Amino acid sequence: MLIESYLKTDNNDKAILLVDDALSMFPDDLTLIEYKGNAKANQNKWDEAAVEYQKLIKSDLPFEAKKKIAGGFVAEASMDSSIIPIAKSLLLEIEKDSTDWQLNAFLGEIAIAEDEDTLAIKYFINSTQLAPWNPQLWNRLGILLFDSQQFEQAVIQMKKAIINFPDDFVDNLILGLSLSQQKDIEGAARALEHSVRLNPNDLTALHAYGFTLNQLKRNDAALIYLEKASLLDPTNIQVIGTMGLIYDSMKDYEMSDSLYEQALLLDSADVLISNNYAYSLSERGVNLDRALVLAEFAVKEAPENSSYLDTIGWIHFKLGNYSKAIDYINKAIEFDVANATLFDHLADVYAKINDKSKAIELYKKALEIDPAIENVK
Repeated sequence: MLIESYLKTDNNDKAILLVDDALSMFPDDLTLIEYKGNAKANQNKWDEAAVEYQKLIKSDLPFEAKKKIAGGFVAEASMDSSIIPIAKSLLLEIEKDSTDWQLNAFLGEIAIAEDEDTLAIKYFINSTQLAPWNPQLWNRLGILLFDSQQFEQAVIQMKKAIINFPDDFVDNLILGLSLSQQKDIEGAARALEHSVRLNPNDLTALHAYGFTLNQLKRNDAALIYLEKASLLDPTNIQVIGTMGLIYDSMKDYEMSDSLYEQALLLDSADVLISNNYAYSLSERGVNLDRALVLAEFAVKEAPENSSYLDTIGWIHFKLGNYSKAIDYINKAIEFDVANATLFDHLADVYAKINDKSKAIELYKKALEIDPAIENVK
């Protein structure tokens, strides 16, 4: 009782003295060992606390009690990364009972903290199988899979999650984003529409749904959701850039130029905005000097991006710098050999310099990749 009193009043040194005295008589007393571990933890002496807790975990203490100890270290590890190895060692000590969902979730969190995403995914898949009724586990798994770019697996797991939780916002959002990455635009639109209904003020959902509607050529509807997202965050460059793309595709160049300029005022170093604005100007053959500056910046920042290389090549084509255009577009093709637009652009350059046989060869190659390109025909 005196030890408990000292612990409650944060007199940890006195508590430890009494515990050590008692342990000399009762060295295997689990309560005394726990007291000492608690006192060391209260002093933030986690290594020393872990020594005591290891004794408890190796004892015949009930599994739930062991799990509670390990869970406490996991919670501390989320705030202090130096405790991660200690938490991991305690968890691995009791991992023999791998049929517990919470233990798998704890190990998953530790794996995330150690940048072991593959291992974390394995643990969270285990935990969702053991506790399919827990929505937070499905959320965690979905986010992990999406962030790891395992989009196919994310779709599989989130479809399972939605069977249990059809109105879970995170599950629907991750499903929609993953389907979009898998080029299932219709499926993505359905999932993202539902996620927007569930959380109509979520910026990510609004932007993703607006972008997906644009892919479905539903530009007017897309702009409704994107404008709402812009009202929620007027400085969001992704939203502004997507709106710029849509207005550009609608040939409302006054609006698109205004949006691109707004985005560059917010962040002049945004590579995607620089490239898209440069390409828009080059397609119209206007303000090509400005377009070239923007494209040169984009290529400098991302020298292996085929889209950026194509943009600068296309600008040089419009400027009459045909050899530079050929060099840049050929380099773009090295990084993206299955892009019909690149071969189309390169063919246009050769046609311009009157190398008709080379142009025809390249146009044919573009049609092999995408037979539906009418302008190439």
